[in-house]
Amino acid sequence: MQTTTVAPGGATMVEFKLEVPGRFTIVDHALSRLERGLAGFLIVDGPDNPDIFKPDPNNPKTDSGGH
Repeated sequence: MQTTTVAPGGATMVEFKLEVPGRFTIVDHALSRLERGLAGFLIVDGPDNPDIFKPDPNNPKTDSGGH
């Protein structure tokens, strides 16, 4: 995960690729605004990719440890 600093009144553009479809919530660090409904939603269409959620048995770093 990465973050980008955006100054008050500023804007930024990012480019990224998502590996799975879904509805992703976009919020800022003032989470109290989320309670007031100030959030964005990124809706991603595409084929399911269930393999992305399976740990790689050859890479112990991909084991979530049950979390």
